[in-house]
Amino acid sequence: AVVSTQSTGVQVVDYRSKIAEFVRKSKAACATLLLNTSNIKFAGHGCKLHPSARLDQPQEYSERFEVLFHAGKEAQPDPVDKKSIVFLYNNVVSKCFPPYLYDNLRKRTYFLCLLDENVFLSLTYYSERAERTTEICRFLEDFRTNLNFSKL
Repeated sequence: AVVSTQSTGVQVVDYRSKIAEFVRKSKAACATLLLNTSNIKFAGHGCKLHPSARLDQPQEYSERFEVLFHAGKEAQPDPVDKKSIVFLYNNVVSKCFPPYLYDNLRKRTYFLCLLDENVFLSLTYYSERAERTTEICRFLEDFRTNLNFSKL
């Protein structure tokens, strides 16, 4: 979804709508944009910290990942899904696994797209999907490419 401003002629991309539209079209359960806060000082959206401020890290590792955006039927991602996504993120970053995981017990498929060292997009499906599903891989690659070339 491209939103164009008439006065400047600059095209602005509405990434939220783009993600939500793809979730609906591809029958994904949800898409979640996450921020790994374990390496940065983060107190919440819109908070400014004093340079000498001390923050207590959350006890559970998956709680160190802040949801920036979530598109799906539920308002927030399922906590068990979030743990699976964080597990996959750690393995993808350390180059142990490809950015794909199928959970045999829960019958769910997770796709991951690293946008930055600490920011990533996850797509969750409540069914088995092939690792190389063309429409999903193309969307994730296009999304990453478009995001890298736009001014945020």
